[in-house]
Amino acid sequence: MTRMESPTLNRVDLLWLAATAILSVALFGDAMASTLSLGLLVALWTCAGAIYLRPRVGLLLASALCLASNGYLLSQKLSASGSYAMCGANGGGCSVLNNAPQSELFGLPVTLLGSAFYLGLLVLLAMRGRFQGSEAVRTAFYACIPAIGFCGYLGYIAYTLRVSCPFCFSIYVATLLLTWGLYRELRSDSEGFLSAGHVLGSSPTRSFAVIWATLVAVGSFGTAPEQASVDLDRMGFEGLAYEVTGNVKLRGSEPLLGNADAPYLVVEWADYGCPHCATASEALKGLAMSNPDVQVRFKPFPLTSQCNPAIPSDGGPERCLTAVAASCANAQGKYWEYQSKLFSNQTYLFRQTSDLSGDLKSIGSQVGLDLAAWETCMTDPMVVEEIAKHAVDGKNAGVNGTPTILVRGLYPDESYIQVMDVRSAAKLIEGHQSGSRMPAPLPPFGQ
Repeated sequence: MTRMESPTLNRVDLLWLAATAILSVALFGDAMASTLSLGLLVALWTCAGAIYLRPRVGLLLASALCLASNGYLLSQKLSASGSYAMCGANGGGCSVLNNAPQSELFGLPVTLLGSAFYLGLLVLLAMRGRFQGSEAVRTAFYACIPAIGFCGYLGYIAYTLRVSCPFCFSIYVATLLLTWGLYRELRSDSEGFLSAGHVLGSSPTRSFAVIWATLVAVGSFGTAPEQASVDLDRMGFEGLAYEVTGNVKLRGSEPLLGNADAPYLVVEWADYGCPHCATASEALKGLAMSNPDVQVRFKPFPLTSQCNPAIPSDGGPERCLTAVAASCANAQGKYWEYQSKLFSNQTYLFRQTSDLSGDLKSIGSQVGLDLAAWETCMTDPMVVEEIAKHAVDGKNAGVNGTPTILVRGLYPDESYIQVMDVRSAAKLIEGHQSGSRMPAPLPPFGQ
C-alpha cells in the first residue's frame, strides 16, 4: 500500500531549505525593504511551512502563488504592449524584464507559458485522487525539474540587466519549494520515483500536456502582436498627451541636441542602464536630426539611491559611474558621442563591474576626449551633486521611471505634456506643425 505521510526533516530537507533561504535573500537583495517584497517572502515561507505540515495544502498554495505571480506579470505585459515601456524607479525591474527580448519564446510571452504551466500543475495536484497511486505527484515532480532550469536562465537574464523583479523571484523560489515538496512525497512512497520514461506515458502526464497546450492555445489569441500593438499612424492624437502637474526646471547644463532656439523642446530623463532608454535615445536623435524645429535636452535620472535622492533603493554603482562619465564628456562637448557608446555597449558594461572605470576610459579615448581632463572631472564631487540636482528636478516634474519624455511648444501657454514614447512626440509635433488641433491632455501618466 502507498504511504503518503509526511516524513520528518532530514539532512537533505535541511540542505534544500537552507539553499532556498539563501536564494531568497540573494534574489530579493535591497528590495527586501519594500512592503511588496516582504509580503512575497512571507507568502513563500508560509508555503514552506504548509508543505512540511500539510503537504497537499502546501503544494497547492505554492502552485497558486506561482500562478498568481505569472498572471500578474502577463497582465502587465499585455496592458503595456504598444504603450509606455519604462524602467521603474520603485521595483520597475519587472517592467524591464517583461519587455526584454528574452521575455518571449516562440513569439509568445514567457508569462503566458508559465501561467499555463502552473495552472496545469494546480489542476493536476487538486485532482490527484482521480489518478492511481502517486502518478500525479510523480508527473508534477518531473515537470518541475526543467522548470527550475528555466527559472535559472531567467534569473541570469535579470542579473545581466542589473534589475530585480520581486514577482519573478517569488516564482523562482516557489518552484524550488514545489519541487522539494513533491520530492518529499515521492520519497515516502513505496513506488519511489520510477523512470522518466514510465512517467511520460502515464495518464496524469497526458492530462497535464492537454491542459497546458489548451491554455497556451487559448491564451495566444489574446497576445498576438497585431492585437496588442498600437498603430500610431492610423490613430488620431487622442491618448498621446498626458498632463504634467509638477514644475519642470532646466539648469542650462543639460546636453543639447538641435537648435537652442527651436520652438519644440523635448526633455528626457534617462538612466544609462535602462534598456528602454537606449531605444529612446536613438529615436530622439533621429527626431532632432529630421526636424530642425525640435531641440532635445537630456537630464540624468540614475535608478539608484547612490546618486539619486528620489530613488529608495541601491541600484548599483554602475548607474552613477556612467552618469558621471557622460557628464564629464559633456564638459568637453562630446556628450552625444559618448552617450551613443554607452548605450550601444550597455549590456556589456552593466554585466560586469571588475573594470568598469577602464571601459569608460576606453570609450572616452574612442570619442576623442582629453583623458587627463576627463579623469580629473571623474573625481570632482560637484559632478555627482549636479547629477543629483537633475534627478530631483525629475522627481519634482513627476518622473517615476525612465525614460520620461516631456514636450513643450504644443500649447499656447507653453505648458509641458508627457508622451508615451518618441513616436508619440513626433506625431504630435508634426500634427501641430501642420495646424492640427492638439488634444486635451489626459491626467498625469500612471494616475
